[in-house]
Amino acid sequence: MVRKSTFLRDFDLLLFIATILIALVGVAIIFSAVGGWESSGRTFALKQTVWVALGILVMVAGFLTNPEWLISKGKPLYIGVISILVILLVLGRSGLTPARWFHVGLFSIQPSELAKIAYLLYATGLLAKKAPKTYPALAFHLFLAFCPALLIAAQPDLGTAFIFLPLLLLVLLWAGVEYRLLIILLAPLLFVFLSFTQWWITLSAFAVLVVALRLLGANPKQVASCAGACATFALVSPLLWRYILREYQRQRILTLFNPSIDPLGAGYNIIQSQIAIGSGGFWGKGFLAGTQTKLRFLPQQHTDFVFSVLAEEFGFVGVILTLAVFAFIILRGTRIARRAMSKETSILAMGIVGLISIHVIVNIAMSLGLFPVTGLPLPFLSYGGSNILVNFFSVGLLLGIEYRRHFF
Repeated sequence: MVRKSTFLRDFDLLLFIATILIALVGVAIIFSAVGGWESSGRTFALKQTVWVALGILVMVAGFLTNPEWLISKGKPLYIGVISILVILLVLGRSGLTPARWFHVGLFSIQPSELAKIAYLLYATGLLAKKAPKTYPALAFHLFLAFCPALLIAAQPDLGTAFIFLPLLLLVLLWAGVEYRLLIILLAPLLFVFLSFTQWWITLSAFAVLVVALRLLGANPKQVASCAGACATFALVSPLLWRYILREYQRQRILTLFNPSIDPLGAGYNIIQSQIAIGSGGFWGKGFLAGTQTKLRFLPQQHTDFVFSVLAEEFGFVGVILTLAVFAFIILRGTRIARRAMSKETSILAMGIVGLISIHVIVNIAMSLGLFPVTGLPLPFLSYGGSNILVNFFSVGLLLGIEYRRHFF
């Protein structure tokens, strides 16, 4: 028997409020980061307020959208976004660098943000029908993730491109893919990093991989394919480092481990971010009172390093409270994924949780100097329209999935 739904009882009001709350905190942080009561601070804060207001409307639209219907449109959405990325790569060049934005009238849309949700919808539809059980099927899912990732990396935007790999692994795991196949998927990428270590480490890892796959039940053909892919990646990755990555990208990776080797160049952002975070102490210096922020020592402090501004002005207490709100959103989303009425909505919900979680982890790790500077925004806090609208729409989908559980 289907019980009668009551909106106020079945709607996840706490998730709705938490999302708006963290976005309003972002407006305040941006106001301080860009100039406070100066004209620039008021202008950027006003623009972000408009984006938040639009985001709330988009969140309502996401709530009203039937998630099953949206998943069914995943393939054309995916193809459309890939087409836009190709057009930007070929025709949208600004100087010698491909453009990252698609201009429509007075608005600028960042297709890379749309690519995340489009890929997630398409992958969800495929995984809900049949989880990959063979190496070729797994390779196809890897291909689907790498298509937008490579096009975005060519912009160049390695931070956003990086998102697709952990997102792929998360949805595959949630869809019930065997650990053996996930190891086959991950192993070649691991050997990219091992290729820069001592030769005996690479060979030892290679031997361990072969034994592990056999113990997990992989057949000789799968073992041979995985071993060949690992060897290829290990041989090619030094060439990619030398000839594909740009100089500033190599410097960002190198300065991750030792920012002091280039304190005024590639290591500058990390050093200034760590100073800002450390100077906040327990209670922080107070709203609009951050010296690193006011003196503009930290570049891109309203976008990439908004977490550093938060830590400097509100200290350890402010950081913990903000992380608590993020944790609530993530845990709430995980619960929605676990209780979803269908496999496809469950995978979609977990994918959305993954998108938010990966952004939070990578951005904060970047600000702390634990990850290369990638330019990845902090959800709901960093300045920008495309990212915040996609995040609001994603939470709207979560709200809709949870609400429909009560009467479908």
